[in-house]
Amino acid sequence: MDVVEGILNEKDYSSLDVLIVEDEDEIRELVCRQIRRDIDPHSIIEAKDGVEALQKLSMQSFDLVILDLKMPKKNGMEVIRFLKDKPKTSSIPIIVISGALDESIISQMVKWGIKNVLTKPFNPKLLLESIEKLTGKQA
Repeated sequence: MDVVEGILNEKDYSSLDVLIVEDEDEIRELVCRQIRRDIDPHSIIEAKDGVEALQKLSMQSFDLVILDLKMPKKNGMEVIRFLKDKPKTSSIPIIVISGALDESIISQMVKWGIKNVLTKPFNPKLLLESIEKLTGKQA
């Protein structure tokens, strides 16, 4: 066990509800597996695209959203816009994991206050550090 995993395992994430939005099955499964193993949250809900994510966001509240930007049907920016436009969801922490980032996307994310952006392929330790930072479970 490394230092990051040790710190995370000492924290109580048992009430954390996480939504993971990723169209690539392999990446979505990797993120889910890592989060289950390293922080064991209350629930992990998966969505394969932006439309499915918006449906799940309309039916349940989440403490954290991890999403890709480039997806079919509705992209990650549309999901973020939905979250930021609604008072009920505007303060949900967001971690973006994407292989497609250009200056206009980065600029918009900065305007929305999104500071946790990981590029694919991402380092799993950085994902765990981002979760810790965003959920206030700092060491």
